[in-house]
Amino acid sequence: MRARLRTVIAAVCLILLAGLLVAWARSFVPGLAVYSYRGDVVIVSIDLRIPQANPNSEQFLGPGYLLETFRTFAREKREWLGFTLLSGDFSNVTYRAVLVPYPYLVIPVAALALWAVRAARVAKQRSRERRCPDCGYDLRASPQRCPECGRDNPFVVSRPARAGAAAETSASS
Repeated sequence: MRARLRTVIAAVCLILLAGLLVAWARSFVPGLAVYSYRGDVVIVSIDLRIPQANPNSEQFLGPGYLLETFRTFAREKREWLGFTLLSGDFSNVTYRAVLVPYPYLVIPVAALALWAVRAARVAKQRSRERRCPDCGYDLRASPQRCPECGRDNPFVVSRPARAGAAAETSASS
C-alpha cells in the first residue's frame, strides 16, 4: 500500500513538474505571461501588444492592476478548490487568466522531496546493518540470496571459482 501511495505521489509531482515546465517555457511565447501575485501563480493569455498587459512596457502597472481589471471585465469567472479561471474582453482583446494557489504547487513537491530523503536514509541504514535493500531482512547469515524476497545479496563478494575445484567435482560425480 505504501509503495502504491509513493508511486501516486511521485506521479502527481511529475505531472505538476511537467505543467510548470510547460508554463515556464510558454511564458517566453508572446501572448502568454506568468506572474506571481498574492499567493497565486497567475497564467495569462492575452495579446501583449496592449501596453497595460505587457510587463516589458512602461505602461505596465503590475499583475495586481491587471488582475483587478480582468476581474472587473470578466465574462466568465469560475472558482474551484482555490483555482480561478477568468475570461473576458479587455481593450477589444480576448483574455484568459488562470490563478493557481502556491500550496497546490509546493505541497506535492515538498512531499516528494521528503519521501526521497526518507528513502535515502532507510537505504543507508539498511546498508549499514547489512539488511536487504528491498525488504529489510537481515542478510548477515544469508550467503547468496535474501530468503525473504529472493534478491541477490549485495554484501557478498562473489569469488571466482577455482579451476581445480570444478575439475574435482566433475571427476567425483
